[in-house]
Amino acid sequence: MISVKHYMLDAGWGQAELAKALNINYSYVSLILAGKRIPSVETLKRLSDVTGIGVDTLVQEAGKKPPRKRPIPRINGSAP
Repeated sequence: MISVKHYMLDAGWGQAELAKALNINYSYVSLILAGKRIPSVETLKRLSDVTGIGVDTLVQEAGKKPPRKRPIPRINGSAP
């Protein structure tokens, strides 16, 4: 859930803070953010309330995996 991760960064929150705000287990938050679990309707509603991100946006992003990071190219064999 890309928008949620952006919200967390902007708010200075980690997964533990989000889990506490949603009143759910930290490991469940981790699975949701990784796209390995789709949250219940109740959790989506709370997530929308906490982050200000619309439920429709959250549903569209549920199950989507974030884009893969591209490796930084090395110049002349040296590390970046």
